[in-house]
Amino acid sequence: MSKDQARSILRRPVITPRRAAAFLGLVIAFAVGLMFRLQMANYGYYLDEFDSYFHYYATSIIVNDINTKGLSGLTDFFKVVDYNEWYPVGYNLASTTYAGFYYTSAFLYEFVTKVLGINISLYDYLVLQPAFIGSMIVFPVYLIGNRLRGPGVGVLAALFAVITPGFLARSSLGWYKHEPLSMLAGTFALYFVIESFYSQDRRKSLMYALLTGLFLGYSSVTWGGGRYYDGLVGLAFLVIPLFLAVDYTKVLNGITTILVTLSIGLAFPNPGLSWIDDAAILIMTLGVLGGLVIICASKHMPDRLKISGKWITLAVIAAVGLIASFTGAFANITYRYLSVIIPAVRSVSPAVTTVAEQQPSSGIEILHSYLILIFLAAFGGYIMLKRRNAAGLVTILLFLSSLYVASTFARLQVFLSIGVALVAAVGVGELFGRMIPSNGKIQAKGLNAMRGILSILLIAMILVSSVYVWVPAANRGYSITTSATALAQSYVPDWLQALTWISQNTPPNAKIIAWWDYGYWISIMGNRTTFIDNATFNSTRMAEVATMYLSNTSTAVQIVKDLGGEYVVVFLSLRLLSSSCPQLGVPCYTLGRLYGLGGDDGKIDAMATIAGFNLSKYLNPYNSMPNSLFWNSTFIGALFPLKYQGYMDIDPTTGQFVGITPDYQPQYASTYIQIPIYTYQQNFPAGSSPFELVFQSSGTPIAGSWIAQVFIYKYNPQPTTSNATDPSSP
Repeated sequence: MSKDQARSILRRPVITPRRAAAFLGLVIAFAVGLMFRLQMANYGYYLDEFDSYFHYYATSIIVNDINTKGLSGLTDFFKVVDYNEWYPVGYNLASTTYAGFYYTSAFLYEFVTKVLGINISLYDYLVLQPAFIGSMIVFPVYLIGNRLRGPGVGVLAALFAVITPGFLARSSLGWYKHEPLSMLAGTFALYFVIESFYSQDRRKSLMYALLTGLFLGYSSVTWGGGRYYDGLVGLAFLVIPLFLAVDYTKVLNGITTILVTLSIGLAFPNPGLSWIDDAAILIMTLGVLGGLVIICASKHMPDRLKISGKWITLAVIAAVGLIASFTGAFANITYRYLSVIIPAVRSVSPAVTTVAEQQPSSGIEILHSYLILIFLAAFGGYIMLKRRNAAGLVTILLFLSSLYVASTFARLQVFLSIGVALVAAVGVGELFGRMIPSNGKIQAKGLNAMRGILSILLIAMILVSSVYVWVPAANRGYSITTSATALAQSYVPDWLQALTWISQNTPPNAKIIAWWDYGYWISIMGNRTTFIDNATFNSTRMAEVATMYLSNTSTAVQIVKDLGGEYVVVFLSLRLLSSSCPQLGVPCYTLGRLYGLGGDDGKIDAMATIAGFNLSKYLNPYNSMPNSLFWNSTFIGALFPLKYQGYMDIDPTTGQFVGITPDYQPQYASTYIQIPIYTYQQNFPAGSSPFELVFQSSGTPIAGSWIAQVFIYKYNPQPTTSNATDPSSP
């Protein structure tokens, strides 16, 4: 080696102020994102939501196999059939879950504990992991933003992506679910596909296409939502040749992307062999083939016909895709995914229509979540269309498609956070670029008052959005500490109490019936067998349990016997109206349903939809509150320890009690506020039959009036006492 070569290798790297500023900005964006995500530590240290507990359980199986059997235990997870859920059928964990997610977390945990030597439990580690992985989204977003308009836009896009609610709410402390890992990989895949079109070296372009496939495949085996990135990349291979002159080899590299993505999916039981004809793979394939057809067609057309010829070719490709859909090419797509693409089909699957996170997002909701960024994104999109390039086209596809899927499926606002961040950052960069002289120097004479005011106003609007909307998105309690109620910043311990009682006071083989929302909590934290849970994949079983709740007690008893259930759980939300109700002299309550508090009283609509019951029979048509038929003829009405007393009439001008009427009076609607009221009355006290109350949580009023209470009843064919007394009221 010559001296010159040695000097070139050992030469100190040159770090320009521009690169240093970009690096510092990226570090700050990561730190801000992490700080936002750690806010929930103010409310304790728990896994959040429901699914996180099941994911913890599945990951613990792999960690235990590694620690007890070493590398030979890695594939044992593929053989696990868990009968603790969806009893008695159970389900194969690897074929019904995304094992790539669990394996990644298990390997990261082993690295942290065995290599780095950090002493931390698996539970504690998994509480932390989402916050750190979620904050890492700044890196691929920065790379795309940098390609769009330089490092300044890259840093700004990274900051927007990491603090906007759609992604922030689903990557905070305790949110141990698929999104953070899958979206990190998927966004990197978008960056690599962009680079594959920019690279002038064919080998580098092929390498980027291969990396795209690796990250797409990984994203798809960690979350079903990763299919979104597959479809987006397929559209990129189709749209870029439509608007730009592209070397056919760039699109031909898409075949490598497809093959690599396909091979990774085939390596896991889910998606497994179904990955070959999965809709995501078919869309990618159509995109690549369509792009090649467009390029070939345009090459054989005269210049004056090239543009129209490309669009005609696109129309033909679209027709082929439509015909393919009618012939069953996309037949294996589930209603959950199909409802994202075609919202009209969601009515076919009751399970989809009754899950909150699968509901459409209104325009007002999206506008409230992103505020000024939506308008900046519209401007940024306009600029990118004018300056048309590969990075801009992919980013516009990301923004428009994410806006569409977010509007049809609330959970998919996670994608909109990335799309809005990138396009809005371009808009901000363009605005500031026009306000500041091209030489980058701000001189007093060159910067007029209007530009200064606009700059200050723009910064102020972004800060206001951050302080009043984006920061509070992660400043909330965990689902388990709020008992899954709307009391997001309160400690409601009732479900923690119930789960502790279940784990300590029921037989190890006890089988518990509860509505599906609480299935994972009961099976994982309570360590007891359940019949339905948050996977919601067996609509027949869900309908059976819903029928049990909404039928009369004798029918419910038969269903409990047929299922083999031993305990039935019900969750009630209330508001204490008065500790001594006028005319009654005892505490009176109204249902939390009236205020959207949460609880099974607010879920009877979903139960009726899934069971196929006529809900209008059980609800007052004027206010959608349960009527006398509900209280007198449904099992869940009997499980609620309440006695309906009528409607309390309140003078809206004074707030004073006027009287109690037996039912809602439409003619009073303009005169009084009418609130249904109830007193406490246990219908199945201890020792009664066919059910007896064996546990009720404390039901301590929150902020003086809000109550969330869990009741557990044991199936008891024969009464054990003749004179049972009612437990105390909440």
